[in-house]
Amino acid sequence: MGDFGDITADETLLGLIGVSASEMGRGGTAPADVTIGTTPAVPALRFSATNQTIDFSFIIRQDWDFSVNPSFALLCNLVTNETNLDQINWTFDYVVTRPGTTGNNLAKTSTQLTWSTVLTTALGLTAPDQYVSIVTIDRDDASNPIASGAVQIGGALHLTNTDDVSSIDVSAAELVYTKVY
Repeated sequence: MGDFGDITADETLLGLIGVSASEMGRGGTAPADVTIGTTPAVPALRFSATNQTIDFSFIIRQDWDFSVNPSFALLCNLVTNETNLDQINWTFDYVVTRPGTTGNNLAKTSTQLTWSTVLTTALGLTAPDQYVSIVTIDRDDASNPIASGAVQIGGALHLTNTDDVSSIDVSAAELVYTKVY
């Protein structure tokens, strides 16, 4: 897992915490290990069924501006040529924990997020064209609220369905949050 430091965008200081495909845990049925490109050959995980799962966690540091929702982003590459307006459909089940807090652990009820990324001719429909698939995490979620201070977000990711895009490579994931400065 890497801390990619600070990025300033429109006077906003962002914290980026990333994890590469080689650092992601494999669920009960794991996506296939593949590489994208030749030099360098970037490790990736190929999702081609809804039961293939990866697991990982991020720690949001104490510099997070807890008045702003964090987001979760995936770096995806097409495996086959696709059609305009096809969708990549994802499900992310996560829990939020606060280390050192009684009763606040990974065994609690998870929150499920589903989202889609639409493929377009303008962004490319040919393998291995690349997309960033982003979802916002609600900091006020009833089961998994994110309060101030350091917290951990642990989750499992899988394809919701393979109706449009039946196979996709994921090379990295990152948590993006607004920092207090």
